[in-house]
Amino acid sequence: MLHVENITKHFGGVVAVSGCSFHVKPGSVTALVGPNGAGKTTVLDMVSGLLPVDSGQVLLGERNLTNKQPYVIANAGLSRTFQQVRLFRNLTILDHLMMAKDNDDTRLLFNIWKRKKVEQDFFAAHLGRFKVTKPLSTVVADLSYGQRKLLQLAMATLKPHHLLLLDEPVAGVTALVQEEIETLLLEMRGKPTPGADAEETMLIVEHDMGFVRRLADQVMVMDAGRVLVSGTPEVVLSDPRVLEAYLGV
Repeated sequence: MLHVENITKHFGGVVAVSGCSFHVKPGSVTALVGPNGAGKTTVLDMVSGLLPVDSGQVLLGERNLTNKQPYVIANAGLSRTFQQVRLFRNLTILDHLMMAKDNDDTRLLFNIWKRKKVEQDFFAAHLGRFKVTKPLSTVVADLSYGQRKLLQLAMATLKPHHLLLLDEPVAGVTALVQEEIETLLLEMRGKPTPGADAEETMLIVEHDMGFVRRLADQVMVMDAGRVLVSGTPEVVLSDPRVLEAYLGV
C-alpha cells in the first residue's frame, strides 16, 4: 500500500532523515518508534506533504505522492491526526464531521452552510462510538483536550481514506482516554470503518511501548534518521540494537 523509498530531509546542515525506506501492508497496523529526534514525525510530515522531500519518493499504491500539496495527498486517501490537535476552535463538532465526510475541507464555507439535509443521526452515532459525549452543536473551544483528541480520531476515520496516519494518538491525555483510544483502535484493526475503502490500515508514531506491543503487527525503530530494525513487536523490542538506541542500555 504505502511505499516510502529512500527519503531524506535536511534542515540546514542537520540531516533529520537519511535514506529512510519502509512499506505498510494493507490491513496492517505499523508502528514507527524511536528516541526523541530520531526523525519519526519528520517522516510523517513528508509522507503527508507538510514538509518537502529532499530526495526519495512516497508512493501510495502506484501513485507517486512525493512533494504533492497536503490537500492532494489527503484527497488521495491519506487521513491524518496530529500529536497536538488541529481543529477550528470556533466551529462545532458537526461542522468538523461534515467537512471530514465530504472529503472537501478545502471548501470550508460551503460545507459549513450546506445544512439542508444533514445526516445528524449518522453523525451522532459515529460520535458516540468515539466516546465524545457533547452535543453536535458544541463548539470545539468547549471540549476538553481528551475530547478533542477523540473528535480528531473520529474525523480521521470518517474522511474517505486508504490509510490512517496517527501521530502519538495517546499522548497528553488521561489514562481513561488512553484506554478508550486503544480500545477503539483495537476494534478498528483490520476492519472497515465508515471512511475506509477496505479493511483499516494504520501507520502510527508512538512512544508508549505497551500500547505498541498490544496494537501493532509490525514495528519499525528509527535512530538518527534511519530505520534501524523492523519486525514483529516481540522480536524488535527485544533486539539489543533497539535497547541501545531507544533505552541507552
